[in-house]
Amino acid sequence: MSTFLMLLGAAILIATLAQWRRLRVWQKVAGTIVGLIFLVGNAEGPLPESTNIEQPKPQLRQEEKTREYDLVDIYTACTELAKRPLKAPRTAKFQPVWEATTLMGKDQQGNIVWTGWVDAQNEFGVYLRNRFVCTYDPKTRSISVRFLEP
Repeated sequence: MSTFLMLLGAAILIATLAQWRRLRVWQKVAGTIVGLIFLVGNAEGPLPESTNIEQPKPQLRQEEKTREYDLVDIYTACTELAKRPLKAPRTAKFQPVWEATTLMGKDQQGNIVWTGWVDAQNEFGVYLRNRFVCTYDPKTRSISVRFLEP
């Protein structure tokens, strides 16, 4: 029965909209309200919990989730810091995140170190590649970027 009433509501709304210019104001209001009442008032709610079909997500170990998330955050922070001294930071093109995160390693102090590159325009509009070293100190949670000489 509710399906029939929903279809009736949809039909009333469609008919009201189709004849919109010819109808008086009270007819427009009445048709819209009645159509919405039939349409929305008889809509079924969400499916019960027992019929919810959701695929289980693969469970990663907590270390893997944290490690990947941290490396992407480090990449993002490093690229933002590396843009600051550039002449045209909007033209900066960094190596892809998947490549950068595989190249990240640790030094003797336990800092995460990444040697990356950025292509950006100089003051004459020519793209130049600049290499830099980004260091993340997990103890202080600080990031530093140092550009290498060509």
